[in-house]
Amino acid sequence: MKKGGLTMVLRRNENETESEYYLVERDNKKAIFHKSGIQVSDWFDWISLSGLIKGQSPYYIARSDDKYAIFDENGKRISGWFNYIYPFGLVRGESDYYVARENWNCAVYHKNGLIASDYFSYERISDTKYIIFNQLFDLFGVAEFFDEHGNIIDIVTYSEPPDRREEIIDYTKLLNI
Repeated sequence: MKKGGLTMVLRRNENETESEYYLVERDNKKAIFHKSGIQVSDWFDWISLSGLIKGQSPYYIARSDDKYAIFDENGKRISGWFNYIYPFGLVRGESDYYVARENWNCAVYHKNGLIASDYFSYERISDTKYIIFNQLFDLFGVAEFFDEHGNIIDIVTYSEPPDRREEIIDYTKLLNI
């Protein structure tokens, strides 16, 4: 719907109820507004519909100058700027973790900004269609990367919580994971 030079794009969440948030486009830039009319994000080159707009979580991914970052519903950036951020996990409300890529290196990160895994090559997961995060024991988690046919492409371990990362890496080597 057009309103005074703005294009309003209403989105519905997975339960087909009206979302609390909608995307507005103006001059090739996009921003998120609350249904009350209050703007909750800055204007970006691109904003993912996953997360906040679909009602999956209080987070969304935005792109500016070819870099991606995660923001919360108050517009506060909670991640670094990366070449790419996968929407699985944190943004879709499935986990407190997400995977981000910088150049050809990827890593699992926690929503508090701490890196939770070793870096791994983007080539290992380039065909990823979805990611499932599972916590194992109280020590570490496993990110499973799947292709379009549901086949596991790769498995990456990460620390749970991320501040115990070095301890977890030693433990996973012992288990040969």
